[in-house]
Amino acid sequence: MDPLKLSAQYNYYLGYIYRRNY
Repeated sequence: MDPLKLSAQYNYYLGYIYRRNY
């Protein structure tokens, strides 16, 4: 698995949660 791709998905997921709370 590509670590860079995994990191991008993780950041996108965190950003989604952040926007949901605010």
